[in-house]
Amino acid sequence: MVGGRGSPFVFLFSIALNSLQAALKFLAFIMTGSLAVYAEMLHSVSDSVNSSVLYMGAVLVNRKPSTKYPFGFVRFPYIASIISLSILVGAIANNILVQAYERMASDPAVFGNTYYGSILIGIAIAIDLAILFSVYRMRSVWRDSSSKLRPVFLALIIEDLFSLSGNGAAVVSLHLSSIYPLADAFSSIAITGIILAASGYVIYNNIEILVGRSAPKDLMIKVLNKLSSYKEIVDIDDLKSYALTPDNIFIIVTLGVDPRKNVQDLDTLREKITREILSIDTRIKRVIIEFSGEPVDDRDREKIYREISSMGE
Repeated sequence: MVGGRGSPFVFLFSIALNSLQAALKFLAFIMTGSLAVYAEMLHSVSDSVNSSVLYMGAVLVNRKPSTKYPFGFVRFPYIASIISLSILVGAIANNILVQAYERMASDPAVFGNTYYGSILIGIAIAIDLAILFSVYRMRSVWRDSSSKLRPVFLALIIEDLFSLSGNGAAVVSLHLSSIYPLADAFSSIAITGIILAASGYVIYNNIEILVGRSAPKDLMIKVLNKLSSYKEIVDIDDLKSYALTPDNIFIIVTLGVDPRKNVQDLDTLREKITREILSIDTRIKRVIIEFSGEPVDDRDREKIYREISSMGE
């Protein structure tokens, strides 16, 4: 597999440790009765499910395409993650917010053993750090823009950073609850916000990929500059890109050439341009070139430059 045979097992490690976190937080909740700890327990359950989806994606992403699935399974983790997060997070957020409202309306104080509860949450924080360390050890995978596993590793990093912040909020809540009775309810709402923010970020990025956004602006400018360097090209009529996944980009271009050029010359030029554009970035996997013999209009080239320059990152 890309980045080493053991790469997907980082996700199994994450599933096991997130499940352990959920168990520790369940014990902490029994000890303290803290709603913030309860929210973090559900957060860990959600993270375990999401890590399972990422693991399946890491395994399937390297399966060979078939006649039925010509582009393979590279989009599976994006689709599965949207479905699982939408269902889980909706249920979790509703559960926590309803209980927070009821807690504030009745008795918001935490009467359990907050000291031992804090120790258990401290262990959960150590587990988050262990997951991040295991991912860091696989940095050769997620730092490589051409790696098929890069998107799922980045999703795991984001998931764990949000988990770390939620655990921190739970510990602060346990320490403040004896002084400010409402701290627990407010912390549970804050943790719900963290869960929603993390999920919203992941879902937004996944939807962008499924809808099909353009390649990054810097890459597109490199392609445009390369095309502009060919003396055989008299105009660039159109330039588009399509990111099937972040590491699988198609470049589609229509180039104006001298209409007197013969087919053999155009084929040679096409092969040359394709080869050099593919060498710009390993994420570019396919280049589709069409030639046009229409009258030259430099406004096309200038318009494309303006459009690419105004693209968001």
